[in-house]
Amino acid sequence: MKTEKSVLPYRWALILFCAGVAGTCLYTVNRGYDPLARYPYADETQRETILAYMDQEDIDYLINQQLQPGVFMEFLTLPEFDVHNALWYRQAMDTQNEDPEVVVHFINRYRDVLPLKDLETLLRHYSYAQLADWYEQPHEDVTLIPDPTQMFAMPGAHASVWTYIPADLTRQGNVYLKPEAATSLTEMLEEYHRVMDEDKVEAETGYLRFDEAQSLYLDVNNDQLVYPAGQNEQQLGWTAALTGHAAWMSAMKTLLSDPAFTGTPVEAARNVYDGLSEQEQERIQWLQDNAWRYGFIIRWPETGQESTGHVWQPFMVRYVGQEKARDLHAADRTLEESQ
Repeated sequence: MKTEKSVLPYRWALILFCAGVAGTCLYTVNRGYDPLARYPYADETQRETILAYMDQEDIDYLINQQLQPGVFMEFLTLPEFDVHNALWYRQAMDTQNEDPEVVVHFINRYRDVLPLKDLETLLRHYSYAQLADWYEQPHEDVTLIPDPTQMFAMPGAHASVWTYIPADLTRQGNVYLKPEAATSLTEMLEEYHRVMDEDKVEAETGYLRFDEAQSLYLDVNNDQLVYPAGQNEQQLGWTAALTGHAAWMSAMKTLLSDPAFTGTPVEAARNVYDGLSEQEQERIQWLQDNAWRYGFIIRWPETGQESTGHVWQPFMVRYVGQEKARDLHAADRTLEESQ
């Protein structure tokens, strides 16, 4: 019994000694722990910055995603930086150079509606301000066309190019069009003038700015005649309204606003056509028969009103290139039916 009592202090001393050693070891290990031990990509300066601005959760995400410093370092010190959006920041900046704060704020606000796969395409054709303006507006059942430079892009009832401005317009008479469209339209109108007893046809309108398209829409106030700004394909620069179009639209507007007229817009278009002069009807026929030879289609043909969702407008032509125009003419199909 005495022996056990004499040994007891030594046992407590041993226990305390072991606890002290364990505590010292744990302290030493903690002091030596490197949160970036599994991240071999950063130099010393970058490591210091990462440790200063990222918490452990952010660092874990950084390591798991294997994000290189070149992806995020430019944005890391900004107050709104979110490592989860780093790939979006980098893609945006590489596509359209801008102040890093602008990029970070833009991505943080709109990432949920900006798939990474579409971001580059969108920023090649729209500014940050244009996209921000688009996403801040209500657009029921209307989507933004990522690449409005495609020849067959189709703004309309459910698609918009918003405030997009084509970069390569050229003058054709009193209007502006894409170069290929302008050249072919000149050739077509010269040929028309030559064969149609000197009857002269010109482009009344071509490319329309957003504000011009908006004024036109508000004036007509009928989606079957004119789409709202952003959804009007004349904003692309491929479409032109020829001599006779303004008079046609005026007659349609007058007829559809007449309380005595109880027909549909389709019936109104036929009534307007029947009231045209013989020369105007011949002009329409020539365009229907020959526009394709120059790469144009009648954009809103009488036979295609169901597929286009747009009322007949015989003086509105759209450039699609000679091969496409020939195929559509031969098959009697609209651009919508070919997509």
